[in-house]
Amino acid sequence: MLPLILSLIVVVALGLAVSVLVTRVRMEAASRQVELVIDLDQADLLARSQGYRLDEVLGEFEAAGLGAVAWSEASLDKLSRSGDLSVFEGRDLLDLFASGTSPAPELSTLGREGFFDSGYTYAFTRDPVLASWLGRNVPAHLPEGRFRLVERGDLTVLEVTLLKERAVLLNLGFWEREIERSGAARLGLRVVARPGNVTGGKDAVEGTLNDLAVAVERLGFTLSAVVFGGAEVLGYPDQLEVTAAGLGELGVPLGLIETPEQLGNINQRGLTVVAERLGHQAVRVYSLPDVRVYAPSELADKATRSVKERGLRLVYIQPYLVVPEHLATVDERTTGGQSVYARPPGLVSNLDYTPILALNVNYVREIAAGLRSQGLELGSPAPLGGPAPLSPVKVLLLGLGPAAALGLAWLALRPRGRLWILAGPVGAAFAAAVLALAALGGRAVLAAQLGALLAALVFPSLALAYLAASWLLRPAASGRGVAIRRVLADVLGTFAITLVGGLFVGAILGDLRFMLEFEYFRGVKLTYVVPVAAAVVYWARYRYPEDTEPAAWPGVIRALAGKSIKIWHAVVAGLAGLAFIVYVARSGSSVSLPIGSLELRVRWWLERALYARPRLKEILLGYPALLVGSWLAHTGRKDYLGWFLTGAAVGQVSLVNSFEHIRTPLLLSLARAANGLWLGSLAGLGAVALLWVVLGYRRREEGR
Repeated sequence: MLPLILSLIVVVALGLAVSVLVTRVRMEAASRQVELVIDLDQADLLARSQGYRLDEVLGEFEAAGLGAVAWSEASLDKLSRSGDLSVFEGRDLLDLFASGTSPAPELSTLGREGFFDSGYTYAFTRDPVLASWLGRNVPAHLPEGRFRLVERGDLTVLEVTLLKERAVLLNLGFWEREIERSGAARLGLRVVARPGNVTGGKDAVEGTLNDLAVAVERLGFTLSAVVFGGAEVLGYPDQLEVTAAGLGELGVPLGLIETPEQLGNINQRGLTVVAERLGHQAVRVYSLPDVRVYAPSELADKATRSVKERGLRLVYIQPYLVVPEHLATVDERTTGGQSVYARPPGLVSNLDYTPILALNVNYVREIAAGLRSQGLELGSPAPLGGPAPLSPVKVLLLGLGPAAALGLAWLALRPRGRLWILAGPVGAAFAAAVLALAALGGRAVLAAQLGALLAALVFPSLALAYLAASWLLRPAASGRGVAIRRVLADVLGTFAITLVGGLFVGAILGDLRFMLEFEYFRGVKLTYVVPVAAAVVYWARYRYPEDTEPAAWPGVIRALAGKSIKIWHAVVAGLAGLAFIVYVARSGSSVSLPIGSLELRVRWWLERALYARPRLKEILLGYPALLVGSWLAHTGRKDYLGWFLTGAAVGQVSLVNSFEHIRTPLLLSLARAANGLWLGSLAGLGAVALLWVVLGYRRREEGR
């Protein structure tokens, strides 16, 4: 009766999980647009270095698939390079005055008044629009006492009390002429705004956001997203509510920059608070690796795979400014077969291409083509439209499924005696109580993490209990057909039970906080260890039922202690220990051991052959061990099954692990699991066939 009740709880909770997952799949399917973005400053640098106008280069990029430019705040350096103002260090001006020259007569007057300091930086302009802009923005971006603004006639002079190399890099706000000169609106390019923090309080924050809104209206471009620049978001620490309200009025998603380690987002101070106030209406940003290291085809492959597998929707492109050393002696080709330095085919412009421009345009085209090949669209990225954060009650109800499965996993140990039997439902009730305390006590995220961890631990263990029982508690099959049916049932049954655990993980963590990686699945290392240990426990329990009774433990321990340890025992234990260390070190997002070149090549091939690359642990170890063990068990060969059950456990751990990456679309995780099943089964069938041949040969030899 107890197993039936616990099973019903699992089924009911699974029904709720499926409804949550359906909502998640619909939401993920609706988010298909990806924005390709290039930094406006980098594009300008590329254009200047090749002798083009900025709008000419951006026009070629737009035709190749670029969707937006990233607009950062202006600095004295940028304003100087564009010719809007002049910048000098104080000592240089004093040297000019001493030689009898001056960039402007008004500066000489200020010099005679003792205005200049040799260690400070000075900028000046006669542009009244820029002077007005400086008057509004400098106080908002520089702390009081760090600057002075003075006027002499039509000349405006800014003093910054820093050395020039530091002063010229300070952000001063959005300068409209920069985006106007780029021709972004005329070219149909959207804009990703990159504001930094300000020092002027609420008025300064509102002023920055208002400048953006005014620029959008005046210049006619479309704002695609806001990605904060620097280590702090706009308004940190005291004006985050103002920032969130302003972004809400702009109606654009917040950009979350993925860390270089591909785990979570860069922790810009205040980002979590702003995202929460915006209801997590955000998109994840992928910044491509250094172009000095990779070829265009490699970068395009990385971008395509990252966008597809990690829910990234804004790709930040870094252009090639020179030919990298690793490409200088290589005949690099596009997917169309032409040189990356050749003018791309099908262009309508008459621009005379330099090799560097061709390299960059082909680079953008490769990324765009790769994304389209995966069914993605180029366009303004839409934030994930839900699901909303799961309610505490729903988290608790979903968590009842893994809690009940914990009771089933205990009962699978075939305990004897009423107290031992009742320990299963008592453990399930305790797990449910812990989840309830967390969920209803204001710790819904913790409850979700605990529930997901429990699912990832219990269901693979339960699947291995099913497998061990099939192998060790059933007599050998009466014929080859019966054995084949049993092997098939073992594979599909084990897969299905573990898959249920993966679905629970995906449902319990299926809200925006986890999908956008503000929160994560916790306990990855534990999930790699516990099911494997459970496999050993179930094997021992079913193989030696009397010796594993608690009353027999003292005698078993004494018997084991009295056995002599042989060399081969130590060798096997050492190899097993080494394999376990490698197995655990290769787990999780932070891998401690390097990946071999052969494994990388196999991964590369699988990624191109299949939409979702299966995990090698499943196709090379997990399912082959499962099929070989099943075949041996059902043909009456029950020795050494513990090793095969342990190998099968590795595959089930890998299967449920696919669903722990909530950033990955659910359908992709399901496809990965299915590919692992059929490819691993093929490998397992090959292993069974080979073993059948070997055993047949041995029988013939022994019969002679």
